[in-house]
Amino acid sequence: MEQKPEHSYAALMPDTVLLALEGLGLRCDGRLLALNSYENRVYQVGIEEGAPIVAKFYRSGRWTDAAILEEHAFVRDLAEREIPVVAALEWQGKTLHHAEGFRFAVFPRQGGRAPELDDPDTLEWMGRFMGRIHAVGALRDFEHRPTLDIESFGVQPREYLLAHGFIPQDILAATVHAIRAALAGLQGGPKAPLAGPAELASAIRSTAYLALDARLAGWRDNGGGYQIWISDGHDIYTGYHHLSSIGVDVGEHVKRGQRIGAVGMTGNATGPHCHFMVTIGRIWDGGRAVDPRRYL
Repeated sequence: MEQKPEHSYAALMPDTVLLALEGLGLRCDGRLLALNSYENRVYQVGIEEGAPIVAKFYRSGRWTDAAILEEHAFVRDLAEREIPVVAALEWQGKTLHHAEGFRFAVFPRQGGRAPELDDPDTLEWMGRFMGRIHAVGALRDFEHRPTLDIESFGVQPREYLLAHGFIPQDILAATVHAIRAALAGLQGGPKAPLAGPAELASAIRSTAYLALDARLAGWRDNGGGYQIWISDGHDIYTGYHHLSSIGVDVGEHVKRGQRIGAVGMTGNATGPHCHFMVTIGRIWDGGRAVDPRRYL
């Protein structure tokens, strides 16, 4: 039967941790050390007449009991195949326990060290383990883990943030557009309507020293999303990528400082910005990129 956690971590006090472990028959000696953990709460706990153990208290409402037990079973499968992982210990015939509205598991304390990532042999060794882990995972599907999809990890969180007023008004419009563009990119293309130039705080202005002509203004399937390329007429091109809107047309004469677009995150981008570059020759016809700082 699924037991739903009742408390936030604000109620997880040291005596709650110790009493939960005592309830399993573990005799704690009072030593309690909080360990680094982003999602859950993890503690090293001293045990009388024995080595310390590690107790992991799961975040309330994040996973079901079935999902946690499925993870425990997977790690146990890895350990049985001599892959170096630390599996949850069984106490009273179970790996997942409940106390005071919290769910927790107990693990043996296991030392480790940071790998030498600049050593090719170490990287190869890690790669072999990763391959073995994936091979074990392919033996059967997970049935109870949450599905990583756009609806549950993109659309629903966006609607929650907007409905509860978490986003300050002065950046609301820009944030809405950035999220819309990101979701559109995940769905395979520029499907979100473009924002107007005033919707984002930052404008893209031409860096041209002289009057120039816009040679390309629109979407390109090169990762740069909506972009503008401007020529000085002498084989030097300046490019502005990931724009949210475009304010010039192909062939239009532009001046230095003229507003030509707005910052965005279209194409392959993880946040609003402008990717500015300068090339000698058209980059799509074999031109070469040069240091853009010389042209700012």
